[in-house]
Amino acid sequence: MLRLPAALIALAACGGGGAPDPVTYYWDVSLEGTDTTCEAAPADYAEDFTYGLSFDGSAVTLRIDGNPFASGLISGCSLSYESGVIGQDRPGGFVQWQLLGEALVETGGEGCDIPAGPDGEALDWLGTERFAITYSEDPAVAEGCEYELSVAGVYVGQ
Repeated sequence: MLRLPAALIALAACGGGGAPDPVTYYWDVSLEGTDTTCEAAPADYAEDFTYGLSFDGSAVTLRIDGNPFASGLISGCSLSYESGVIGQDRPGGFVQWQLLGEALVETGGEGCDIPAGPDGEALDWLGTERFAITYSEDPAVAEGCEYELSVAGVYVGQ
């Protein structure tokens, strides 16, 4: 299986470096594979991160460990974001993909009506990320297929 999120973070982090932006807000999020059109069974991916979100008006930059990995726009509680196209050499051939995400976000229960998590826990980030395969030389990963992840988390502060 193609482990897109970790590979994306590693590749995106190589270019940014530097200390976290002091006006960054943080959420502890859990990502879980929910579906894929790339293989017969749903993706078996699960990983936790701390996402940082910095604002410039309605423009946002998403960060992990201070390194930007996607950018987008926020309107009220609705956030949409995307990465650049990322490439990876694999044993089966070169593959490129792009992250596309949408989420409802708030900074600690500020009235965005985000549904509770499966265990009834209050959430401050609830969304979906898709990794769209834009090019593939690997016969095991079809061009045009997608991996889908759910993203759920809580606000942890600035």
